[in-house]
Amino acid sequence: MRERWAALSDREKQTVRWGAIALGIILGYLFCWMPLHESVMASRESLLSNRSLLVWMQQTDHQMSSLTSASSRKGSASDSLLMQVQASARENGLTSLSSFQPLDDNTVQISGPEVEFDRLISWLINQWADQGLAVSQALVTSTDMPGIVSASITLKY
Repeated sequence: MRERWAALSDREKQTVRWGAIALGIILGYLFCWMPLHESVMASRESLLSNRSLLVWMQQTDHQMSSLTSASSRKGSASDSLLMQVQASARENGLTSLSSFQPLDDNTVQISGPEVEFDRLISWLINQWADQGLAVSQALVTSTDMPGIVSASITLKY
């Protein structure tokens, strides 16, 4: 190889050197610069896509947070109304009321098979006067025992 190189004229040697430099530049561009440039462009596109995804996720997060807090407030409002009605009924001696069911945030249905009528009416009047709870529906039927009724009542704010 050295003998061949030595046999070349100066002009041919110069041409081979310039050809090797050009080949090096071309190979460097094809195998180093182009893949690096394509990787950078793909990263930029991915970044733009991820930014738009982040904006969407943040908007969705705010919507979910507001929905979650609204639903937890609703649940706690109906739970507190239910607990308030149950506690008040126990305090007033209405232990025979056996079923307390929240229908929505402002409505509770109560029922009992053997409830003392006078105590029930007195308690309902107090609920209306003290708590603002009104009877929106009532089904009261007499039983065989005097002063004892079967009741199903819906209380509403």
